[in-house]
Amino acid sequence: MAKPKRTEAELIALLNAALRRTDVCDSVTVAAIHQVEDKTANWDADALRGSGVPVRPDCKRVFIAAKYDLRQKYDLLVYD
Repeated sequence: MAKPKRTEAELIALLNAALRRTDVCDSVTVAAIHQVEDKTANWDADALRGSGVPVRPDCKRVFIAAKYDLRQKYDLLVYD
């Protein structure tokens, strides 16, 4: 069964919402989504952007967990 598709902006918004649910990710945002060929999903996100501060390890763990969850649920909507 195919997963629902989301745009890059929607996936970034979902990831940023997950980051906002915790204090350890204050002032951190997802910079970009990129397309990949993978068995799990057709997208990945690997760039966190901090607002003048390094990204804390706890925030990186939140990001990885949120990304894992969303990659299971959604594919990237790709325009040909």
